[in-house]
Amino acid sequence: MNNNSKATLNARTEEEDHIIIIGKNFTIKGDVSGRGNAVISGHIDGNIVADRVIISAGAEVLGNIQCELLEVSGHIQGQIESREVIIRNGSLIEGDLKYFTLSVEAGGAILGSLNQFSPENSNAPISTTPKSTPVSTLSQIKLPPELQQKLKVADAGTSLHLTLASGEPAPPWVSLSPDRHSLNVDVVQLNNLKISNEKLGLRIHSGAQYFDFTLPL
Repeated sequence: MNNNSKATLNARTEEEDHIIIIGKNFTIKGDVSGRGNAVISGHIDGNIVADRVIISAGAEVLGNIQCELLEVSGHIQGQIESREVIIRNGSLIEGDLKYFTLSVEAGGAILGSLNQFSPENSNAPISTTPKSTPVSTLSQIKLPPELQQKLKVADAGTSLHLTLASGEPAPPWVSLSPDRHSLNVDVVQLNNLKISNEKLGLRIHSGAQYFDFTLPL
């Protein structure tokens, strides 16, 4: 074996030492803990502690997660502590989330409380007690297709405005986006509606016309 082959083999071995991949056809019952990356495409019934955790679409974790970076496209049922969290479209988190930075794509959902680490502790170990102040996190969600079609048929030159279905001003955490097809919403408030199983009646006004709908969509 020449020196180049040895170097390649050593680099590959070192890389493999810092990653674990759970395939979509595998189920793990027990905790996963280590330094490096954990890529979950299957099912884990247990806790995860790693530097970076990726939960793929269709994957499920029933347990708590502690990491520096968490990227979720699947389903988590448990408590989460992560410095950076990215929640992709179609993902679902059922449990409380502690974080420093949070990104939520349209279609991602959190059923639990959001608690942000205080800035002075942003570089401290992940076990540092976070600041328990809910934060406003905006996300964009598409209006139902039938409502989009009605707005498209309405006079494009007419300005739109949003109110409650009663005609009173809409709450400050929800607004129409400029594309006329989406809403900008605070996911904290939206999740509170889901948890309490409540509906918020809203109305979009277009000239003399109006269109009613409810949140959550």
